[in-house]
Amino acid sequence: MSDKKNGSKKVSRRKFLIRGGLGAIGVVAIGVYIFRNPIRRQILGVVNSLEAPYTDNTDQPMVWFEVNSDNTIVLHSPKMEMGQGTFTGIAQMAAEELMVGIEQIHVIHAASATGNVDSFATGGSTSISGLWQPLRELAAMLRVMLLNEA
Repeated sequence: MSDKKNGSKKVSRRKFLIRGGLGAIGVVAIGVYIFRNPIRRQILGVVNSLEAPYTDNTDQPMVWFEVNSDNTIVLHSPKMEMGQGTFTGIAQMAAEELMVGIEQIHVIHAASATGNVDSFATGGSTSISGLWQPLRELAAMLRVMLLNEA
């Protein structure tokens, strides 16, 4: 397979395509391995910087408190608890604003006939950031109402 006139080897088209394809696959695989984490971190950084506002109708609230005679407060939340600690975070925010111990706050999923009552649901890790302001305002309003009644 060598060309005797100029001393070069002839490469068949088939070998050229196979070797070229394997080389391209190797370069792509190395590139994906090297740049996978920085690209993923960049995308997650942008997504986490976005803050979804509370989008539900405030005329028909989806977050409400229920004050019980045993000094416990039940918070009905539009978000779901799926093991990520959302209810604990929501309870802590409410307890701080109400100036009560976190053990007095019980968070439950708000009942609805159609399923999850929050249009954004629990996706995108926005449960705490999306409820931060409306929950704090609602808890502050409840604290003032309770002080006025006392």
